[in-house]
Amino acid sequence: GKKDTRAKLDTVATADELRELLEGPGAASKQAAANPQGAPTASTRGASLSDAPGSNVVESKGKVLTVCGNGLGTSLFLKNSLDEVLNDWGWAKLINVEATDTISAKGRAKEADFILTSGEIAATLGDVGVPVWVIKDFTSLSEIDAALRELYAV
Repeated sequence: GKKDTRAKLDTVATADELRELLEGPGAASKQAAANPQGAPTASTRGASLSDAPGSNVVESKGKVLTVCGNGLGTSLFLKNSLDEVLNDWGWAKLINVEATDTISAKGRAKEADFILTSGEIAATLGDVGVPVWVIKDFTSLSEIDAALRELYAV
């Protein structure tokens, strides 16, 4: 909600710079002192993904698939909406969104953090090894924003 902080987020290049910006001066050194072995933590791994509420977070692969039935028509609508939300968040350069069809999605699902699609397509996909999240309105930025907040544990 702070425009100056939001503008600075676009120039952050490292996890330490991000920590300094969000948590204040000295945050990076406090993190290092609390984690002297340098073990990955939720705050040092970058974007995190939650398979389900209450589950362990995992490192993001930086890719999301939007899926429609046979062509790319409706998945492009969803991709454009998702891209808009990621732009608003300042995450567009961190997450690659690809529109695809059902068959391709089954083969490429494990490359992605998760799949966004319709309820009908989700049932067709079944268990593909990554979360499949149903979006009812492919143009609803608020619905997509809420899904991302849940899936990325934001």
